[in-house]
Amino acid sequence: IKKLKREFLRKKKKKLSFYQERIFLVIYKSYFHPSFKKDIKKLPKNVLLSADKITLKIEIDPFCSQKLSGDLSFIFRHKFKVDKVDYRIAYTVDNELKSITFIMIKKREKFYEQLKNRVLE
Repeated sequence: IKKLKREFLRKKKKKLSFYQERIFLVIYKSYFHPSFKKDIKKLPKNVLLSADKITLKIEIDPFCSQKLSGDLSFIFRHKFKVDKVDYRIAYTVDNELKSITFIMIKKREKFYEQLKNRVLE
């Protein structure tokens, strides 16, 4: 967390506000869907490095991503690009328990269809 905070300060080159300081104090606990672990094993190493940074970012601020609509309105998704390939991470947030459950990480193609099948099983 300290390293992330220093990196944030270096980019902004100014002091943190009270709200920004509090972001670094609250970290949500992470849980992983069993299929999420299988998804990770299939990814290339450069994507894993990016995904690791993104999951840390999500643990600090789980509402930094967009919420889906329709049947999947309780799921958040974070999109990122590695080597001109679009990837998505899907997760849910439980504010009461301060927990995040990562559901799926895959390439963009057919992501939403597969997510719907995985969640609504």
